[in-house]
Amino acid sequence: MTVYRPPARKRLTQDERRAVYERCNGHCAYCGFELETMHQLHVDHVIPMEFYELYEVEGYDLDSMDNFLPACCSCNIYKHTYRLEKFRAAIERMPDVLQRDAATFRHAVRFGMVEIKQHPVVFYFEATGVDVPSLHWDAEIEKKYRTGEQK
Repeated sequence: MTVYRPPARKRLTQDERRAVYERCNGHCAYCGFELETMHQLHVDHVIPMEFYELYEVEGYDLDSMDNFLPACCSCNIYKHTYRLEKFRAAIERMPDVLQRDAATFRHAVRFGMVEIKQHPVVFYFEATGVDVPSLHWDAEIEKKYRTGEQK
């Protein structure tokens, strides 16, 4: 059995990295953390490369500038190969996971040091109105495959 491996990620030029950085005015597209220098920038594939083959068949290049957003190290590593809605759900579950797994967190809650505020997660790029064309691809392809339409 052969395992599919997506092609090597595109190596971005300094100008391309700067364009990604400026897309959210020097902030992480997800949490809004201010990326004070370009060295803090992680370039995230909005639609992960794991889905490269599916999108390539449809004529979309996941290594295009439309599919890149600036991310802080923490968000980029945590998002990993998640699509946006799975990433959002994972963040929304964090308080429950912490309550279940971390005694220190439970104690901090009991002593009023930490307050849990469950609410829907809105990513920084959504709150600031940054358009992400690759999200339109994502919706289009999901609809096609849900309805059984294929090229």
